[in-house]
Amino acid sequence: MVVASGLTRYYGARHNGDPPLTAGCSSYLDLYRRLQQSWSAETSSKWQCDNPAAGQCAVTALVVQEMLGGDILKTDVDGAWHFYNCLDGRRVDFTAGQFVSPIGYDDIVSNRDEAFNETSASQYELLRSCVTLLGRERSPALAERRFAERRQEFIGLDRAARFKLIYQTNLWGAKSSVSGVGSEITATQKLRKELSDLLRSLGVRTVLDLPCGDFSWMAETDLDDIRYLGADIVPEIIEANLLKHSKDDREFRRMDIVEDPIPRHDLVLCRDCFVHFSFAQINRAIENIKRSGSKWLLTTTFPGIRQNRDIEDGDWRPLNLRSAPFLFPSPDTTLNEGCTEAGGDYSDKSLALWSIDSLPVAHER
Repeated sequence: MVVASGLTRYYGARHNGDPPLTAGCSSYLDLYRRLQQSWSAETSSKWQCDNPAAGQCAVTALVVQEMLGGDILKTDVDGAWHFYNCLDGRRVDFTAGQFVSPIGYDDIVSNRDEAFNETSASQYELLRSCVTLLGRERSPALAERRFAERRQEFIGLDRAARFKLIYQTNLWGAKSSVSGVGSEITATQKLRKELSDLLRSLGVRTVLDLPCGDFSWMAETDLDDIRYLGADIVPEIIEANLLKHSKDDREFRRMDIVEDPIPRHDLVLCRDCFVHFSFAQINRAIENIKRSGSKWLLTTTFPGIRQNRDIEDGDWRPLNLRSAPFLFPSPDTTLNEGCTEAGGDYSDKSLALWSIDSLPVAHER
């Protein structure tokens, strides 16, 4: 293999006649800018605000190879492996900017297994999704389209009545779950295993699932030795769950995440909830969760979203809780769900874990 002798720092050099880049990137510079915007503490725990490339070399080399092919190379930098790429026979190092001094490249041929030893599947999937989605106009999700078609029916309804109507009309349009396509068994196959592993790694013994919806995918999740409380604002959902799913260590209760006192649990699971709330109701719900004294919040976020938009309750849009107006800190961990809805336009959909004590109060958001 021939590697160019000159240092290709950051985004590399391309020449006339080179084949076009894929995944919507027109140049190495375009790809580098997307990477810069996508790197975060969720793609590497070593990320720093003033040095975003820090710790991103392995995950970046993996994503770049998947997008553009070529080889993964490595070199020793201060006793640790630094990973980068060889594309079209030339060295391309998108994360060289994390180092103050020039790198003495050894250009040792590496592989994906070695690079994955320095990152995780969730970090890889998240970076890949964010890079791919940047600059791409996302198609409206099914829940968003169907709410727009019937918006007039929600005029004058309070929050409880809105979600009751959504349930009664199966507004979100899933074939096997009234909780929407994101709650179908096929959509949660990856998540179910990772969620069980996460709960056990945290030593969680009690979980509050709010909103629990129809419990369809959670019924297939391994919750052995975990006491589970499912709660929802729609009484009919709770009645159905009590008849079908209740047992000694599993109970269901009607609860409004915004208005009702929330009992203390090791972990509050709040999946696919805030995406349906206005900013004002999200802030009220978060403050209510904080008052519960619970330890962890595991909730839906879309890290690829750069600007959040407000909606009326019951509508839908992707939401990034680290962006304004919420400004959550870096999560303790992130589970990318592998969402395939709308042709992969929401592939950054994730459950992110925060210590509830770390969440900013409303006046700071």
